[in-house]
Amino acid sequence: MATEITPAEISEEMALKCQSITAEIYDVLDCRGLVRIDFIINKGEFYF
Repeated sequence: MATEITPAEISEEMALKCQSITAEIYDVLDCRGLVRIDFIINKGEFYF
């Protein structure tokens, strides 16, 4: 069973990594405007 924690209790380093990955996904998919990208993080590892 998963538990949603909002806002996420993550380190500043992990938050910056999320921002970087989000920017890359946005560019690769040629997004425009507002988008939503969700992350699943388990024991410091990202799952998409």
